[in-house]
Amino acid sequence: MLTRRQRLGVVAAGFGAFVPRGGTAIDRYVVSGTGHERRDSDVRLATLQALEMVPLTIGATTAAHSALFLSGGGRPAFSFVVP
Repeated sequence: MLTRRQRLGVVAAGFGAFVPRGGTAIDRYVVSGTGHERRDSDVRLATLQALEMVPLTIGATTAAHSALFLSGGGRPAFSFVVP
């Protein structure tokens, strides 16, 4: 079991390595060192990824809806939906 200080360190390091090594590089390293079975580690990582992505998704959706609302509403251009 990790101490509170260790968990905070993992969170801080994980956000710092989000772009260069992928979002789960440090998480996978820490979970693999806890002695859990591979399947249990994978389940924990999937749950952690979901918890990390939910706030980002809510923020992005809110920003997109705000942008559409503040632009006067209406129907977005077809290129907005299909690149």
